[in-house]
Amino acid sequence: MRIVTWNVAGKWRTGHQDLLHALDADVLLLTEVPIEGALEGYHQHTSRASMAGSTKKWAAVFARSELTPLPDPHPASAAAVVGGATVISSIMPWPRAGTLWPWGSPDHTERMAETASAVLETVVPGETIWGGDWNTPLTGNLSGFARASQAALLDALNGQPFQVPTKDLLAKSDLQSSIDHIAVPDSWETLHAERVRTDTLSDHDAYWIEVLPHPS
Repeated sequence: MRIVTWNVAGKWRTGHQDLLHALDADVLLLTEVPIEGALEGYHQHTSRASMAGSTKKWAAVFARSELTPLPDPHPASAAAVVGGATVISSIMPWPRAGTLWPWGSPDHTERMAETASAVLETVVPGETIWGGDWNTPLTGNLSGFARASQAALLDALNGQPFQVPTKDLLAKSDLQSSIDHIAVPDSWETLHAERVRTDTLSDHDAYWIEVLPHPS
């Protein structure tokens, strides 16, 4: 199974569609998706909520196979069942997110912990894929990010049977690790993880992993 995550930055030009088709994913975990976003050959489900004052949805799940929409586990997440697995795409809170965004507490560390808790309440052990723009590196340099917020997310992940094959890949700047991630059950075999440069299409690069699902 090939899984891709990408923050498309609210754009949906021919170049975005061409890149997504070239990545040839079974499942796409997209964030900041324009409401007109659609991809030939894929079924899709977006978050119910739009980003404040914009025409883009927080998150979306695209899949080649039929999908069954699930209730949004958080306003900035979308979830669906794909091939028997629960698939979740999320934007996690960023350090300077405004008070009108759906994050609850004004404290960033508390926002991260509360959002992770809301999403992870929906996790089915051994059968959940979760990814998207998590707004913190999981390793290495944290320029522009907070160690306490990173720890809050890592603590939440450590309580779940997940592996995160994207954690050591670099961000677009090449100066620190990615903030865009894909987590899969730790019983699955990860065959490959890679960053794909997106040039001017987005301020985020795309990330894909190849996994071999195994029963937990």
